[in-house]
Amino acid sequence: MNQQLWTDRDMVETEVVEPYLSIYNEVTALVRQELGNNIRPALRTHVENIDELQDKQ
Repeated sequence: MNQQLWTDRDMVETEVVEPYLSIYNEVTALVRQELGNNIRPALRTHVENIDELQDKQ
């Protein structure tokens, strides 16, 4: 099923500037640390109305 139809939301694939490692345990530890410290990695993908999209729920 097409996820956009299922969610009824705009979708965009995001890419980070510094790609995450492919080692699962190291990636999950890093992401937990980022989330815990409210760190958001720099995005390579530019989204014009990202603030507007983040507020949709």
